[in-house]
Amino acid sequence: GLADKLHEMYPDKTFFIIKCAWGGTNLYSQWLSPTSKGMTGSLYKQFISFVNTSVDYLISKNYDVKIEGMCWMQGESDAFTFEHSEKYAEHLSNLIGDIRNEFSQYAGEDGIAFVDAYIADTPGVWPYYEAVNRGKAEVAGRSPINVVIDTIAAGLECTEEPEDAPDLAHYDSMSEIKLGHLFAEALSEFLS
Repeated sequence: GLADKLHEMYPDKTFFIIKCAWGGTNLYSQWLSPTSKGMTGSLYKQFISFVNTSVDYLISKNYDVKIEGMCWMQGESDAFTFEHSEKYAEHLSNLIGDIRNEFSQYAGEDGIAFVDAYIADTPGVWPYYEAVNRGKAEVAGRSPINVVIDTIAAGLECTEEPEDAPDLAHYDSMSEIKLGHLFAEALSEFLS
């Protein structure tokens, strides 16, 4: 969805999407960035390494690399416990700052936009989803280059597939495509 929408919106512009994802992971420890108190998370370290390797490759191919933005769809695993959910805004803010510092030499004109998205409102699966989403909204309000997509208001669903036993923990495939479109539309405000 993200690639399709960016191509539709900017047919003459070249984008490289560096996708780095791990399912079922938390910000509380696994993605914990250096500014947060505690041991830097293994996934944060792997993410930084992966992006650096990808950027180095693009530079070796003579591309003038600009990191315009980052899309973040995470938080479900932090919505399992009160402790994780209550620290979410603090850890997310630190993560964004650390990523911006790490890749500042590649930042676009306005800096590196951070586009986040709410997790699903399924309290039977994510008992503290409201606290996580509240943290996302709080962090988005701290900077003009932070955005949070209200996936709930946008009508994203997790009740349609699989047909016989819906996976209430994850958005359906058509909702994921729609989320990609919403990410692209939010990023378009920051693309130079």
